[in-house]
Order: sequence, then structure tokens, then C-alpha cells
Amino acid sequence: MLLWLQDVSKVKVTKATKKKSAKKVTLKIKKITGVTGYQVAVYKSKKTAKKNKKAILKKFTKKNKAKFTVSGKKLKGKKKLFVKVRAYILVNNKKEFGAWSKVKKVKVK
Repeated sequence: MLLWLQDVSKVKVTKATKKKSAKKVTLKIKKITGVTGYQVAVYKSKKTAKKNKKAILKKFTKKNKAKFTVSGKKLKGKKKLFVKVRAYILVNNKKEFGAWSKVKKVKVK
């Protein structure tokens, strides 16, 4: 792994929210400088999220912002969701990833 990945080992998700009828999840994270973007994974249960299996949605964002949204058809009407995020940079047109954040429960409004 690259040296920078060891320094920014984890992204921290501070808040995750979703409206009940919406097809999108809004995330607030602690922003890391020098990254190209983030990969977000959404799960139905905490158990599958910890094992990194059966994600109902995996998306890349090319934005390095503290607040962003991810959307997908499979997110509509879910009562419980769990998310985790990791940072990445491009090195020679190849994505180099940091470690996954802790699993965060999505608050459905």
C-alpha cells in the first residue's frame, strides 16, 4: 500500500440520513485532503456490512466534499440501512483504496 493510505487509514462517517420514500442517502463525513473521491457501500444488515458481503448498492463519488448523496432504485422504502465509506486516489489511472470506515446506521426520517 502507498504511504498516504497508511496515514489516512479510515474515513469517518459522522451522519447518514434518508427520507423514507427517497431513493437516496445523504452522508456527512470527515473530509480527507488529497483524495480523488470516495466509495460508498450500502447494506441491509449490520452483519453483512461487517463481512463486506451482499451490498445492495456500491457507488463511487468523484467529489471530495464533507457532505454528499448517493442514489439508487434499491434504496426506496427501506426501513433499516447501513453504510460504510472508503477513500481512493488515482495512481497511473488505477484506483488505490484506503480502509473501510466503521459501519454506520442510516437514520430514516
